[in-house]
Amino acid sequence: MKPTVYLIGGTTEANVAASRLLADGYRVVTSVATGHGRRLAVATETDAGRKDAAAMAAHAAEARARLLLDCSHPFATGARHEARRAAELAHIPYLRFCRPAPAAGKDFAGGWEEAVKRLRQRGGRALLTIGVRHLHLFAAAGLDFAVRVLPLEESLAECRRLQIDPRDIIAAHPPHSEDFNRACIRHTRADILVTKDSGAAGGLPEKLAAARKEGIETLVIARPPEREHVSLYDLDELLDRMELILADEPDR
Repeated sequence: MKPTVYLIGGTTEANVAASRLLADGYRVVTSVATGHGRRLAVATETDAGRKDAAAMAAHAAEARARLLLDCSHPFATGARHEARRAAELAHIPYLRFCRPAPAAGKDFAGGWEEAVKRLRQRGGRALLTIGVRHLHLFAAAGLDFAVRVLPLEESLAECRRLQIDPRDIIAAHPPHSEDFNRACIRHTRADILVTKDSGAAGGLPEKLAAARKEGIETLVIARPPEREHVSLYDLDELLDRMELILADEPDR
């Protein structure tokens, strides 16, 4: 068997990478933040629970991993920082596998605060399809919005904490079709759809197409920048880079 790879997962890319690595003979030990992520993981050696860098490093060392592969979400900047630090602590190489490079356009906001500011200036009613981590920014601004969130207790608990009216909450698990997105827009009477640039894996094309056909605006929150020297978007390129790195790494 090939060396062990410690994979930071919880995304579509994580399962794509894990499936390929397992098929190529690598042992894959995966760490995900939530029980939901563990249920979706393809690797059998998967541990759930949020970890800081020290805990990740300890887990990687216990697994005798020779490389840390970060497949965390493009917007999970905290997880990316902890993963890079974990690789340093464990003295193993770090690589990142990302979904395809982000888009760009005039309807993009550079960050969360800019998105809130633009909605405040614009007015109207928004449908937020951004998850729950940054919902508090939109709620604190007193904006008129509805939300679509995962049908998980932690997501609904955050909506309750922010006192979002139940009539303004759609709880549904992706993937979402263009038709379903259109139905959500009509149901919420939104005149602008707000989403993250989460790429095709995050359903961005279907959201944009639905908004266009419903005749409403879109506001897309741009991804945080990647560190290009360690970030790879192509699976074959990732495997080639891993083989080169591991060939120079001593057995542990």
